[in-house]
Amino acid sequence: MKTRAVSMVLLMIASALAGCTSGDPDGDGDMGIDTDMLNDLIEDNLQDFINNTSVTVHQEIHYHNNTTYVDNSESNMNVGGGSGANGSLSGSIMQVYRIQDSAQYTTGDIGNNTFVLDGILQHPAIGISPDLIYTIGSTTISLTLTCNEFANAYERMNTDSWRDWLHYERGLSWNAADQIGNDIENDIYQLGDEAQTYCMFAQGQNSQTFESEMLQIELSTGEAMQFVDITGYWYWNISCDDGYFASGNIYNVDSNELLGGWEDCIFTIYQSFTGRMDWEQSWSDHSDFPSWINLPNWQNYSWSNQWIYLSSDSGTNEHDSIIYFTKYFVIPVE
Repeated sequence: MKTRAVSMVLLMIASALAGCTSGDPDGDGDMGIDTDMLNDLIEDNLQDFINNTSVTVHQEIHYHNNTTYVDNSESNMNVGGGSGANGSLSGSIMQVYRIQDSAQYTTGDIGNNTFVLDGILQHPAIGISPDLIYTIGSTTISLTLTCNEFANAYERMNTDSWRDWLHYERGLSWNAADQIGNDIENDIYQLGDEAQTYCMFAQGQNSQTFESEMLQIELSTGEAMQFVDITGYWYWNISCDDGYFASGNIYNVDSNELLGGWEDCIFTIYQSFTGRMDWEQSWSDHSDFPSWINLPNWQNYSWSNQWIYLSSDSGTNEHDSIIYFTKYFVIPVE
């Protein structure tokens, strides 16, 4: 830049003196200026010319601020799989949580739930289910059964048992009692599917599932999270303001997947566990028979003195785990 400015100065001085030298270009005339005189003029007046001349330099300066660096380059990131999932990475921070949870639970007293009331099933029928209502002459017989009572009627009563009960307790003739007793036995067997579903009568279905919320992570618009390391076992779901929802467990959380970012979302971690109920049995004529069980009078005509019932369960489920995750700050792409 300085070399170009000096050249310009010399050009201007030479132009100004052009008229003085035109008469004697060789410098040997009376009116001419020789080479030594020209050099003296330049030397004597160059500094004064520079001091009284303003030179403006336009130069673009590029620099990098080492304090803050924002990378605005767009990247196609998988941000939770929702709408507007593309974003621009602009920074991140790693966080860690230790999750400790102690959840108490008590299973429902399903054994004492009413299964049939006055002959009518109290649950949606599975297929075709009969009513336990029987009329003969002026006499109507209708049964009311809890889940425990249904299990005993199914397992411990037969046609002969019902016939004897109907004859001695309800006053029916032997023929009428035998006919209705046979109908009761057949109808109870037809309710087996409903009992398996609503009374946990089937093998392996006697459990109840519980859930306990342990941690919620709020993700504002522009924040996405990615898991780094996980201990323990738990379930999760993510719910966003735009209606997006996903759920799963730790085994289907992809470590390369970013969750959230495009909308306000809540990521919830919870534990899921089961309480087990078992079918137990006790002898109805023994002194240790549970006092809270009220036996129906038809049980006296059962072919067995054994009474089965579904027990409830209670306890505490403990959880302890640690999660590391990175929270990224992104710019949602419209």
